Amino acid sequence: MRSFKVKDRGHGNGRSGGHANGGHINERRDQERDDGRSKKQTGSTKSSRQKKMDGKGDRPIYPEIALMTADDVLYFGLVHAGFGDKRQKVRHGLLMDRFMCFYGPEPRTVRDMMFDLHSDFPDISFKDLMMTMNWAKRSGRWGYGEDHIRDVVKDVGRKIQSFKERLIIFDPNLFDDDEINWITVDCVNFTTHEFRQNPSTGWYDHKSNSSGLKYEFALPIRHPHCIWIRGPFEPGKNHDKTVFCGGKEAVPLEKRDRDALYFRLPDGKRGFGDSAYEGIDKITIKRDGQTKEVRRFIDRALNRQETYHWRLEGYDILKQRFRHGKSTANRMELHKMAVEMVAVIVHYDLKYRPLCEMVEPTFRICNVRRAHDMDLDAVDDADHAVDDADQVRVFNGRFSAVSFYEISLTYIRATKYVSPRLTARSVPRGALQSEALPDRRISVPPECAPCVRGRTIWHADE
Repeated sequence: MRSFKVKDRGHGNGRSGGHANGGHINERRDQERDDGRSKKQTGSTKSSRQKKMDGKGDRPIYPEIALMTADDVLYFGLVHAGFGDKRQKVRHGLLMDRFMCFYGPEPRTVRDMMFDLHSDFPDISFKDLMMTMNWAKRSGRWGYGEDHIRDVVKDVGRKIQSFKERLIIFDPNLFDDDEINWITVDCVNFTTHEFRQNPSTGWYDHKSNSSGLKYEFALPIRHPHCIWIRGPFEPGKNHDKTVFCGGKEAVPLEKRDRDALYFRLPDGKRGFGDSAYEGIDKITIKRDGQTKEVRRFIDRALNRQETYHWRLEGYDILKQRFRHGKSTANRMELHKMAVEMVAVIVHYDLKYRPLCEMVEPTFRICNVRRAHDMDLDAVDDADHAVDDADQVRVFNGRFSAVSFYEISLTYIRATKYVSPRLTARSVPRGALQSEALPDRRISVPPECAPCVRGRTIWHADE
């Protein structure tokens, strides 16, 4: 039998068979199983949860995709990230932070997107989807060879990218006729490796002082998602103004690219932009002489646009220098796939994590009168259309009344951000118990609060 000699660490002379202070080898021998196999000291990355792991304890058993909950997505996603049962016995907030650190969106977002992907592509698997999202967010170890991972992430990435045509669309019907300022617009430059097979100063990105690609993004001011992505362009040859207008200033309008965003905005409609868009008739920028309120509104709108860009660049595939692709055309095609894939993921994630903090608006019951005593002429016809005493239309919603009361609600504390249009609902029935209500406040969740542009609104109980 081979003798093991351990060096003396100050607790006695070296001895055969183990450490001088207790003998680790003897301990290992005591941990032998009855059948002779040694007990593996399994780490926390190998879950022992029998209901969700197979008999070997090293391979997750997923529920059917159609039956997976957000908790399942959270658990199995963290298992693949290296957090087993023991390391998941922490507070829920820490688990969410770990999940989003490895994959980007939160579990509910992954669940919603996974259901839609499975509906269009039944062959997609949970592990392949999580591996693709981890590839976009930050590289991890998945136990596969490089060739397999490369093929899988590109395939799943193109499937996610295909949702861009149905989710990120510029639809004029999204806006009201009385809306003047529709969108905010800006361009983003992403760094890439040099295009050595097609060297040109056109690839030069002055922001990073290196090679890159330019994309144009537009967000509606009153809706919480992106509606326009165009690119890629060579940043050295295309200024932000050139991309928006479809050509340089010297090019006549009839010869410019008609797919440009400039031609998508109808006459009389405008957008907000930074100083790079100065001189464009359809873009409003900050200027001297504007009121403090107007300048603040433009700042908040453009900051919201920058927040969207920050959400995109939170994924390493776009934040770091893009290196994929062999030829110039192949690299541009793969980079466009990565940008649109991340944009789709962020689009889903905005449902649960909006671009701005949702400040809960507070309302006060200011006036309660019988419907037939109401002065309907006092209602602003531009924002409200009262059909009769039993029916009121408030912006984008029609609400039924019980013919008794309608309530004038006024913002006590307005939301301090460029608010998306939210679905309005009636105040609780408990607020309409008596004709003479005391002056009280009703706290309404953000998803139940109408976007009222800072005016008094009329609302009816169901």
